Amino acid sequence: MKQVNPRISKLFNAFQTAHRNRPELLPTDQWQRDVMRRIRNLASSTSETSLFMMLEQVTWKLSPVTLGMILICGIALMNLQIIPDWQIFQLITSGTEEINLLEFLI
Repeated sequence: MKQVNPRISKLFNAFQTAHRNRPELLPTDQWQRDVMRRIRNLASSTSETSLFMMLEQVTWKLSPVTLGMILICGIALMNLQIIPDWQIFQLITSGTEEINLLEFLI
């Protein structure tokens, strides 16, 4: 068997008692913010941003603006009477008739 030096065992026991008797430190808000900042920096520095990821971010940022512009343009076209109402009604209803006719073929 391996013999343990008594001085090492005493030192080991002293370390164990010091570890058990240490005061418990509670993390502060500043410490938590610093740790989270380091974690975020690690994540951003290790990941490579591709063109697809950058376009995805731009798309999600601009999608509400695009939807708003579509709605505003649609309302403006309806109010300016550039396209007569009967043509809009015909456009909406003719699409549903074609879909209904195609359902019978399937």
